[in-house]
Amino acid sequence: MQDLTILRDVWKLAQEEENKLASSLTIQESVDQFLALYRTFAPDLKKTESLFRPDREAYLSEFQHRLQRIAEWQKEHG
Repeated sequence: MQDLTILRDVWKLAQEEENKLASSLTIQESVDQFLALYRTFAPDLKKTESLFRPDREAYLSEFQHRLQRIAEWQKEHG
């Protein structure tokens, strides 16, 4: 049971660090990071494309939607 508690604590710390890093990135840095990761994992994604295509398309669609909202906000606020 102690192992599970340790695992949860470590996972919580990892999530906190991820949130801290994500909030410190600019939009361009976030996009660059995403594209770098995508290029790294593209060969693996191609191998499993049929299994994960719907999830990946939904994620990319949401990502595009968020970028569009950011662009619209930037136009309005300058």
